[in-house]
Amino acid sequence: MSSDCVRFYAKLTALLLTMVYITTASGQVEDSTVLIKQFSGKILATHNGISLVPSFSLDDPAILFNLSLGGKRLIFEPDIRFALEGKPWSFLFWWRYKAIQDGRFTLRLGAHPAMNFRTIPAISNGKEKDVIESRRFFATEVAPNFCYQQEDEYWAVLSMEHWL
Repeated sequence: MSSDCVRFYAKLTALLLTMVYITTASGQVEDSTVLIKQFSGKILATHNGISLVPSFSLDDPAILFNLSLGGKRLIFEPDIRFALEGKPWSFLFWWRYKAIQDGRFTLRLGAHPAMNFRTIPAISNGKEKDVIESRRFFATEVAPNFCYQQEDEYWAVLSMEHWL
C-alpha cells in the first residue's frame, strides 16, 4: 500500500477522533438552539467482513467505524469500513427520519448514498497492477415498528424493514 494511502487513512481517523472529542468535551448545559441532540459512535473489528449484501462482503478481517448524530427526528449515521490492511471497503452515509412516533407505533424512513470498493487487476503502461474500483449506489428503507404490551406481563414487537 502506498504511503499516500496510509497518510490519508491516518488523517481520516484523526479527524473522526477529533470530532468525537470535541462533541463530548463540550459543556453539559442543555441549549434549546442546538440541532445535534445526540451523538454516539463505535469502532468494531471483525474477522470475516460480512456485509448485508453478500456480493459486497469483504471476506477478510476489517475495522468498522459507526457514528450517529442528530436531533429528535433526523439522524445522520455514517458507516465507514476498511480492511485491516488499510484499503477502503465501503462507505454508507445513512440519513434516517423518524416520521411517526406514536406510543406503540413508529415509522422510520431512511436513505443513503454509498460507495463499495474492490481491488481489481488493471493494465497501466503495459504493466498489470491492482487498482481500487469504486461502485456507487443509492438505497432507501421503510421501517415500521409496532409494540404490544398487556399489564406488564406480555409484550411483543412487530418490526419489518424493507429496503427499496
